[in-house]
Formats: sequence, C-alpha cells, structure tokens
Amino acid sequence: MSAMRNKDVRSRIALISFAILAMMCFEVQAAKIETFNPASCDGSPTNTFYVGGNTCQTFMDQGAVRISEISSSTRVSVHNQRDCEGYSSVAQIYGPGCVVQGATKLRAVWIQG
Repeated sequence: MSAMRNKDVRSRIALISFAILAMMCFEVQAAKIETFNPASCDGSPTNTFYVGGNTCQTFMDQGAVRISEISSSTRVSVHNQRDCEGYSSVAQIYGPGCVVQGATKLRAVWIQG
C-alpha cells in the first residue's frame, strides 16, 4: 500500500514538474507598442498595445512608434502598410526603441518571437 502511495506521489510530482517546465519553455515576452500622432515619441501616446512574439500589430496612420519591454535581441520591423507585408517594411531595429515616420505614416509593427 505504501509503495502504491509513493508511486502516486511521484507521478503527481513528475506531472507538476513537466507543467512548470512547459510553461517556462513557451513563455512569450510581451512587447509594449506605443503610437504617437506627431513624428516624435515625446508626450502621451495615442495608443498602447501589448503583444507577444511573432505578432503583427496594425493601427491607423501614426507619426512615430515606441517599442519597449523586449530584449535587445528581439527583432522589430515597422511598416507603412497594414498587416506587416514584407514589401512595406520601412525600419528594422533590435530591442527597444523609437521609430519616426519618413515620407509615409506608420501603420504596423511586427515583433519577432
């Protein structure tokens, strides 16, 4: 009877350990994206989004975007068209930063996971 209880306890411990390990492996860092109407990251943002990795966040015509709460090795691409199409990339940075529009307004940000 005691051997059976020990086996049951070990099974539960193994299951809990596996669940914790799985959560650690699939943890996705949430990026903070703030958009600004003027061509500057100063002042109060127009919108704030929190997104996970491998995500495209679209928004309407903005003058600047600030990306934060990511590591310096996370690649970010900023687009002047919605849906983060490859041909519309106007800037790429690694890690947190501010991107200001050029000739066209900014409309999307891709956070690589």
